[in-house]
Amino acid sequence: MTLEARLAAERAKRAGNLRMQAALGEVLATLARGGALDGALATEERFPDFLLPDAEGRLVSRDALLARGPFSVTFLRGGWCPYCVAMLEALDGIAGQAGAAGAALLAVTPETGGLPLDMKRAHAPGVTMLVDVDSGLAASCGVLYRVPGVYRDLLAGHDIDLATRQGTPDWILPVPATFVVTRDGVVTWRHLDANFTRRAEPEDILRALA
Repeated sequence: MTLEARLAAERAKRAGNLRMQAALGEVLATLARGGALDGALATEERFPDFLLPDAEGRLVSRDALLARGPFSVTFLRGGWCPYCVAMLEALDGIAGQAGAAGAALLAVTPETGGLPLDMKRAHAPGVTMLVDVDSGLAASCGVLYRVPGVYRDLLAGHDIDLATRQGTPDWILPVPATFVVTRDGVVTWRHLDANFTRRAEPEDILRALA
């Protein structure tokens, strides 16, 4: 099953849930109204510097990665999100091909504690999972937003407490964007969609890395 087919199946499961559709509509309206993505990192811009822990606790830096080759960065909302799990497993499916081409695949999550390691072990052992402490990298890339009230209530009703999972009271999330960065540190391709049910196709990421 392709990633889009899996995402479509997830969307179909929730198509009749009016409360969930209203929450998604509020997220999209909030992002559009506030121009939240107007400042998102663009192609031909340099990817921000970072030094973040991976799921195993090792520090990973932008420059150390660039010394080895190009990389892609995909922002995830968390292990509670079925669309993120589908994306993560799709990335794992191309990890071998990316590695053979000298490229690295990075998945970035705002979740803390043992959650990133649990997600990596369960869904993507071949992908480097980075912990975006306080969502600093998402903010630097211009893909961070505050969760609107209706969606926050929906998540809370499903026992999804972002404050606990992220270790911050702010209730913020990244737009699940993907950026491809060449060895000189410049963004050459991106997938950016405020609708979190739509994601970058693995084959497009591979082509951009090549």
